Amino acid sequence: MSLITKIVFILVLGFAASQIEKRRPIKFCSDITAKIKEICFECIKETNNTEHAWILFKEHRHDDSDCFKRFIYCSSTKSGYYSENGVPILDKLYNLFTDSDVRDVLKECRDCLNITTPIETANNFYKCYLKNSPAYMSFT
Repeated sequence: MSLITKIVFILVLGFAASQIEKRRPIKFCSDITAKIKEICFECIKETNNTEHAWILFKEHRHDDSDCFKRFIYCSSTKSGYYSENGVPILDKLYNLFTDSDVRDVLKECRDCLNITTPIETANNFYKCYLKNSPAYMSFT
Protein backbone atom coordinates (compact mmCIF):
# COMPACT_ATOMS: atom_id res chain seq x y z
CA MET A 1 0.00 0.00 0.00
CA SER A 2 1.50 3.33 -1.04
CA LEU A 3 1.89 6.20 1.38
CA ILE A 4 -0.80 8.22 -0.41
CA THR A 5 -3.24 5.30 -0.22
CA LYS A 6 -2.56 4.93 3.50
CA ILE A 7 -3.12 8.64 4.10
CA VAL A 8 -6.39 8.63 2.15
CA PHE A 9 -7.53 5.51 4.04
CA ILE A 10 -6.79 7.15 7.40
CA LEU A 11 -8.61 10.33 6.38
CA VAL A 12 -11.67 8.36 5.25
CA LEU A 13 -11.74 6.42 8.53
CA GLY A 14 -11.43 9.64 10.48
CA PHE A 15 -14.25 11.22 8.52
CA ALA A 16 -16.50 8.19 9.03
CA ALA A 17 -15.78 8.19 12.77
CA SER A 18 -16.52 11.91 13.01
CA GLN A 19 -19.86 11.43 11.24
CA ILE A 20 -21.13 8.83 13.72
CA GLU A 21 -20.16 11.15 16.57
CA LYS A 22 -22.42 13.86 15.10
CA ARG A 23 -25.38 11.51 15.24
CA ARG A 24 -27.52 10.80 18.25
CA PRO A 25 -28.30 7.30 19.45
CA ILE A 26 -31.75 5.82 19.20
CA LYS A 27 -32.39 3.37 22.00
CA PHE A 28 -35.18 0.87 21.75
CA CYS A 29 -37.00 -0.84 24.59
CA SER A 30 -35.36 -4.05 25.77
CA ASP A 31 -38.00 -6.24 24.05
CA ILE A 32 -37.33 -4.71 20.63
CA THR A 33 -33.55 -4.83 21.13
CA ALA A 34 -33.74 -8.48 22.17
CA LYS A 35 -35.91 -9.36 19.16
CA ILE A 36 -33.55 -7.57 16.73
CA LYS A 37 -30.55 -9.40 18.21
CA GLU A 38 -32.38 -12.74 18.04
CA ILE A 39 -33.28 -12.22 14.38
CA CYS A 40 -29.76 -11.07 13.52
CA PHE A 41 -28.19 -14.15 15.08
CA GLU A 42 -30.70 -16.42 13.29
CA CYS A 43 -29.74 -14.73 10.03
CA ILE A 44 -26.03 -15.10 10.76
CA LYS A 45 -26.61 -18.87 10.84
CA GLU A 46 -29.00 -18.93 7.87
CA THR A 47 -26.65 -16.92 5.65
CA ASN A 48 -23.46 -18.71 6.75
CA ASN A 49 -22.04 -15.53 8.23
CA THR A 50 -19.95 -15.05 11.33
CA GLU A 51 -20.45 -12.72 14.26
CA HIS A 52 -18.52 -10.18 12.18
CA ALA A 53 -21.82 -9.40 10.42
CA TRP A 54 -23.39 -8.47 13.77
CA ILE A 55 -20.38 -6.31 14.66
CA LEU A 56 -20.65 -4.42 11.38
CA PHE A 57 -24.40 -3.97 11.86
CA LYS A 58 -24.21 -2.67 15.42
CA GLU A 59 -21.28 -0.39 14.49
CA HIS A 60 -23.39 1.09 11.68
CA ARG A 61 -21.08 -0.04 8.93
CA HIS A 62 -21.72 -1.79 5.66
CA ASP A 63 -19.74 -4.40 3.79
CA ASP A 64 -20.36 -4.93 0.08
CA SER A 65 -19.70 -8.66 0.31
CA ASP A 66 -22.51 -10.95 -0.87
CA CYS A 67 -22.44 -12.66 2.52
CA PHE A 68 -23.12 -9.41 4.42
CA LYS A 69 -25.77 -8.33 1.91
CA ARG A 70 -27.61 -11.62 2.44
CA PHE A 71 -27.43 -10.99 6.20
CA ILE A 72 -28.98 -7.51 5.83
CA TYR A 73 -31.72 -8.85 3.57
CA CYS A 74 -32.48 -11.77 5.91
CA SER A 75 -32.63 -9.69 9.08
CA SER A 76 -34.63 -6.91 7.42
CA THR A 77 -37.27 -9.18 5.94
CA LYS A 78 -37.42 -11.61 8.87
CA SER A 79 -38.05 -8.67 11.21
CA GLY A 80 -41.01 -7.61 9.07
CA TYR A 81 -39.61 -4.15 8.35
CA TYR A 82 -38.90 -4.98 4.68
CA SER A 83 -41.06 -6.93 2.25
CA GLU A 84 -39.78 -10.05 0.50
CA ASN A 85 -38.83 -7.97 -2.55
CA GLY A 86 -36.37 -6.01 -0.38
CA VAL A 87 -38.43 -2.83 -0.26
CA PRO A 88 -38.77 -1.25 3.18
CA ILE A 89 -42.22 -0.98 4.72
CA LEU A 90 -42.26 2.63 5.86
CA ASP A 91 -45.28 2.35 8.17
CA LYS A 92 -43.52 -0.35 10.19
CA LEU A 93 -40.24 1.56 10.21
CA TYR A 94 -42.09 4.69 11.37
CA ASN A 95 -43.37 2.70 14.36
CA LEU A 96 -39.76 1.90 15.22
CA PHE A 97 -38.27 5.32 14.41
CA THR A 98 -40.50 8.04 15.81
CA ASP A 99 -38.24 11.09 15.33
CA SER A 100 -39.42 13.21 12.41
CA ASP A 101 -35.93 13.86 11.03
CA VAL A 102 -35.19 10.13 10.91
CA ARG A 103 -38.56 9.48 9.29
CA ASP A 104 -37.70 12.11 6.67
CA VAL A 105 -34.49 10.24 5.84
CA LEU A 106 -36.36 6.92 5.66
CA LYS A 107 -38.86 8.43 3.24
CA GLU A 108 -36.16 10.07 1.11
CA CYS A 109 -34.20 6.82 0.94
CA ARG A 110 -37.35 4.94 -0.05
CA ASP A 111 -38.33 7.54 -2.65
CA CYS A 112 -34.94 7.36 -4.40
CA LEU A 113 -34.48 3.62 -3.92
CA ASN A 114 -32.98 1.75 -6.85
CA ILE A 115 -35.10 -1.41 -6.98
CA THR A 116 -33.20 -4.33 -8.45
CA THR A 117 -32.91 -7.77 -6.88
CA PRO A 118 -34.41 -8.16 -3.39
CA ILE A 119 -30.98 -8.46 -1.75
CA GLU A 120 -29.55 -5.43 -3.58
CA THR A 121 -32.71 -3.39 -2.98
CA ALA A 122 -32.61 -4.04 0.78
CA ASN A 123 -28.92 -3.15 0.89
CA ASN A 124 -29.34 0.01 -1.18
CA PHE A 125 -31.90 1.26 1.33
CA TYR A 126 -29.75 0.26 4.31
CA LYS A 127 -26.71 2.07 2.86
CA CYS A 128 -28.80 5.19 2.21
CA TYR A 129 -30.04 5.12 5.82
CA LEU A 130 -26.49 4.73 7.15
CA LYS A 131 -25.21 7.58 5.02
CA ASN A 132 -28.00 10.07 5.71
CA SER A 133 -29.59 9.38 9.07
CA PRO A 134 -29.05 11.93 11.85
CA ALA A 135 -29.29 9.08 14.35
CA TYR A 136 -28.05 5.54 14.80
CA MET A 137 -29.51 2.45 16.43
CA SER A 138 -27.92 1.81 19.81
CA PHE A 139 -27.78 -1.76 21.06
CA THR A 140 -26.12 -1.12 24.42
